Amino acid sequence: MDRLLLIEKSRKQARVGLEALRDSLARLSFLPKDPEESALTERLDHIRKLVTDNLIFRLGEGYVAPVIAVLAGGTGVGKSTLFNTLAGKKVSEISVKRPCTTAPLVYHHRDHSDALAGPSFLPGYARGQEKVDSDGKGLVLVSHSDDALHNVILIDSPDFDSVSDRNRDLSEDLLRLADLIVYVVNPEKYADDEVWRVIRKIGGMGHRTLFLFNRAQSEKDEAVQHFRELLLEAEIPAQVQVIFEWPEVAGDGRISDPGSESRLRETLARLVVGDKEGQVRAEALHGAWEEVRTSLERAILPAFRSDADLVSSLETRMEKEWREAERRILKEVSLEQSADRQRASEVLRANLFDLVNLAERKIFGPIGMWIEKWTGSLRKRFASTEQGIRSSIDAGHEGNRAAIRRHLREARDRLRTFLEADPRGKVIIRSEDWSALQLPDEEIDRIYDAKFQTYETWLRDEFDALAKKAKSGKSVQLAVLQIVYLTLMVGGMAHTGGAITLVEGVVAGPILMALDRMFVKAIDWEVVEALQKKAREQFRTIFPELVAEQIQKGAELFESLEAKSAAAPEAAGILNQTENGIDPLVEALKGGAGK
Repeated sequence: MDRLLLIEKSRKQARVGLEALRDSLARLSFLPKDPEESALTERLDHIRKLVTDNLIFRLGEGYVAPVIAVLAGGTGVGKSTLFNTLAGKKVSEISVKRPCTTAPLVYHHRDHSDALAGPSFLPGYARGQEKVDSDGKGLVLVSHSDDALHNVILIDSPDFDSVSDRNRDLSEDLLRLADLIVYVVNPEKYADDEVWRVIRKIGGMGHRTLFLFNRAQSEKDEAVQHFRELLLEAEIPAQVQVIFEWPEVAGDGRISDPGSESRLRETLARLVVGDKEGQVRAEALHGAWEEVRTSLERAILPAFRSDADLVSSLETRMEKEWREAERRILKEVSLEQSADRQRASEVLRANLFDLVNLAERKIFGPIGMWIEKWTGSLRKRFASTEQGIRSSIDAGHEGNRAAIRRHLREARDRLRTFLEADPRGKVIIRSEDWSALQLPDEEIDRIYDAKFQTYETWLRDEFDALAKKAKSGKSVQLAVLQIVYLTLMVGGMAHTGGAITLVEGVVAGPILMALDRMFVKAIDWEVVEALQKKAREQFRTIFPELVAEQIQKGAELFESLEAKSAAAPEAAGILNQTENGIDPLVEALKGGAGK
């Protein structure tokens, strides 16, 4: 295949893959970690910017742009003066006030204006203005027609060791974009910690780098020799150009030593002229891609897979703990129901539902009036009986709520213990998501009461249906007594049977015994027992349904955590596809200028 056709085909394939990779990485975020969280998150952010600012720009509109050379360095090392010297005229402001560079200055041949005007060149940066708001991110674009600099775009970056975090961020953005880094040091700062933090970062990027040792006494200056030794120890291969000390700055902002100026411009020309431009661009493209690939394969994607494993384990553990809490709740509630049924049954046996009006009208007639007179005041006894039954029922409900709260809390405590074994789990526990996982006591009470009301409605409908059926097949007297018996049997379940409708007052205990003897054979006990069983089963569904509300809370937490790493497998696939486009492109570019 023709070389130019291969380059174009590979460029388009790689560009499509990189845009997909950019979108996939944008959806990823790490689970919080202590203390690794900051380093991994910063690495992911760096890789995102490397994909967007460097690779996508270079394989899109920036493909026609020449070598991008970024002049970097610390405060007061003479960077702006050297920039003017490389440019051949005063471009960058010279000032005793430091740092004087408040925005990157991009000095480029007019043939490349279109490539730099597009949104993919340093996205998010304003451009085309001489002054940039100090609170914003902007570029100062300066075009020229100097053919000697046709093959290079010079960028003067803010100082790395500035007190301004914004300046350091801008400088790092430019390092990601650079094909060639021209890094300036001087005898006072060449060994500073901040200088070497940046040098090591540059070394890790794999960029071609030219070090300018500014204001040296000579080639054999001890500081120059020491700097070269430090580079060897750090295994950073780079050329070191010595700029001899110049006593003053020329009127056009360039260094006053003609020999240093000539050597500096010749060095830059040797690096970027002709086929060497293609080599520099290919090396930079390959270096940027290798950093993306290795960072993703060796650190970022494995970390996301580990996060996904933790989330999956958490989901499984949550389901297990909530189901265990449900089992324990039902077991305890069943025991509580038994005790409450006994208490309520004793109350009901001592003081039955009020049949005074019913007995007067339907069954006992004058006998009921005599019983009322004989017992004193059945209506007064009804008031105390109702209160006793209601107290028993309320105690049962409160016991149920307490059991739910206790067992859900214990389940969360077991989940906490599980999470505390992992640094990410400890931070999850401190997050708002974890706080939202817990159902508040008032919410538990609200859900329980609402579901119990639904249960009461169901039970009342069931009972009404049975009552209607009983009336259709028996005499009125026997139907009424059967309804009373059904009410008593269901009511004896206290909060388990739930819908105790206090029928109409109370009769004395002996009346119950008489009714038992008279009508025991007339009652359809199978219907009574079937209703009891059905009511118990229906009532027990309240608790799984309430636990389901808690499970839903857990699902929301799980979905929130899962979303952070869900795009990792997709990113891994895109990574492999993109590599198939970039590798042949790099090889083709190394064969020439790539234009």
